[in-house]
Amino acid sequence: MVGGIILGILAIIFGAVGRGKVKRGEATNKGAATSGLVLGIIATVLLPSIILLVFASFLGMAGAAG
Repeated sequence: MVGGIILGILAIIFGAVGRGKVKRGEATNKGAATSGLVLGIIATVLLPSIILLVFASFLGMAGAAG
């Protein structure tokens, strides 16, 4: 899961760089750059939330068993 967070951050960086190149006229892949940026943001926000929920679930199970 940590790899997904790192890849999400990289997607944000490369998506922002790609959109900058589109604005300067150096590239024509605005859709791909935008989708990379959006998916990177989603991955960076959702994966820590999922990790937190799984951890809280394990704590809840441990509390109920003891």
